[in-house]
Amino acid sequence: MSEATLNHPRGTLELDAIPATEGEGGLDVTALLRTTGDVAYDPGFVNTAACSSAITFIDGDKGILRYRGYPIEQLAQQCDFLDTCYLLLNGELPNDGQRDDFAVGLLGLGEGTAFERGVRDHGPGIDDADRARIFEPFFTTKQPGEGLGLGLTISRDILRDFGGDLLAGPAPGGGARFVILLPAVPAPASALKKVMP
Repeated sequence: MSEATLNHPRGTLELDAIPATEGEGGLDVTALLRTTGDVAYDPGFVNTAACSSAITFIDGDKGILRYRGYPIEQLAQQCDFLDTCYLLLNGELPNDGQRDDFAVGLLGLGEGTAFERGVRDHGPGIDDADRARIFEPFFTTKQPGEGLGLGLTISRDILRDFGGDLLAGPAPGGGARFVILLPAVPAPASALKKVMP
């Protein structure tokens, strides 16, 4: 059901309502050009939402910037590195128990364990021939001029310098998966005081 109707000499356009997670809702004018042959004129984009986001909210006129519902000034003034990492990975700030568990995993407080983080995509994956060469210097599957083929090599070498590794392989269900491994070592007492008050 449409929220509004735009009558134009070259056609009528039903405008669907787009609800907002915060602030004002909107009207969908996606079909404006196709239906009328005209575009919307909005100098300075004061009445235009360029995208729909459940992660960020910006109202420049009111000086509001939120990330996942948290005011950015609160994050900048009251959160530290651990809080920020947890928020980026989990979409919310940790409670005290979650923060302590996260600190243990991030700082590697357990003996003989490794810190592991993986990323994956849902693309075509890496075939066996490319996977065998993927960490060779200057090997790339990109078009000429789009990359040197050094990024993965340098990344793996840095991780290996710290006793870790970078692994590449197929992701379950398709795509590629890269895993960063770093050895877990006990954090110095000074670090524990800073991250676990």
